[in-house]
Amino acid sequence: MVQHNVDSCAGEFASSAKIRSMIKSKHDFSTYTPDFVCKSINSETAEGYAPASLLYVERVILSSLRRMERADFSRLPDISEGLENRIYSASRKAVSLAELFQAIKTKRYPLARIKRIVLSAFLGIKASDGAGTPPYCRILGIGKGGADIIRNAKQKSLLPIITKHADCLHLNSNALKCLKLEARSSDLYALCTPRAAPCGLDFSNKMIVL
Repeated sequence: MVQHNVDSCAGEFASSAKIRSMIKSKHDFSTYTPDFVCKSINSETAEGYAPASLLYVERVILSSLRRMERADFSRLPDISEGLENRIYSASRKAVSLAELFQAIKTKRYPLARIKRIVLSAFLGIKASDGAGTPPYCRILGIGKGGADIIRNAKQKSLLPIITKHADCLHLNSNALKCLKLEARSSDLYALCTPRAAPCGLDFSNKMIVL
């Protein structure tokens, strides 16, 4: 498993963790990103939609864990070797996410894995939700010629292709369950930015066309 170093920089390149750290600390990160990415991040920051941080929902996450039973943790993705017991015990004592992560992580259980599990618990994602093949393909944005590609793909694809809300009306029950889970995750993410956003952006925001 790759360990992401927040201080990692090599010449003209920097790790994603380093860039996120620079954005949060308001340091100049333009050297490490393309111009269009830099402009987009600066625009989103000015609007209050970046940078995102779990600190905005820290106690909400902790309260979600405290409401869970030991058996609930065993159903989360990436759980093995009795890790659910370690997380359950830590969730009863920790009063911050930093304290929670510190109490759980070991050489066997790295921080990245622990964070994924905790977020799965917060978002209500179970291991069974990831079973099988994806129930649909969702297009978030297209460039030049993208419309023709999607039109052809919809005629040949074995999976439903979603480009607008109306496409969701034809999904089966399993796909709808996944779609609702995805939308709920987006709704909770909307609380993790300086300027909180309302629910439903997954369905009200249109596909990006460049």
